[in-house]
Amino acid sequence: MHNDMFDKIKKAIVDFRKAPDKTVNPISMARYHGVKIAHASFDHPKLKNLIGYYKIEVLDNTKYNHTICCSDTIQPNNKWYAFVLAHELGHHFMYVMDILQFPKQSMIVDGLSLRTFETLKNLNAYETACNMFAREMLLPVILFLKGIEHYSSIGFNVRTESGKNSIISLLSNDFNVPEDHVHLRMEELGVL
Repeated sequence: MHNDMFDKIKKAIVDFRKAPDKTVNPISMARYHGVKIAHASFDHPKLKNLIGYYKIEVLDNTKYNHTICCSDTIQPNNKWYAFVLAHELGHHFMYVMDILQFPKQSMIVDGLSLRTFETLKNLNAYETACNMFAREMLLPVILFLKGIEHYSSIGFNVRTESGKNSIISLLSNDFNVPEDHVHLRMEELGVL
């Protein structure tokens, strides 16, 4: 199930991306697919760690509003901002490509919370697929590996703890993606 979902949503990125070595701007991709982006304050105590969610509103049997809501505590220059948008777009593609197999009612499909590296590795299949989708979108293989190669060529050794941590930090800044997800991308690609 997990790989089938990821293959479907990965195709959406490939179709949108003009070249395999380009990142995809999640705001542009959302607009292209008619997904609105909203910002809100998640003041309720149960929502204090929530940083984003994807919402489907049913207008009638054939029309839907699709909205990604991002916490107003995360600004566009924050490393989590693009990742939240890309992750929630993953939910959009999973459900839209399956032609909304849900009851004809409005719903919040997902809420993304800030998570630690260890909990990121143990998420359910949907959340894991959406995180992989976001990493594929924001950390494309060719560019990502070129970045690792560049930092290795100037003396950072990915096989040492300090070198690995330095490369993760540098790539996190280069791609404006949280360090935990840079680390996971390195694992996915067999670098670590």
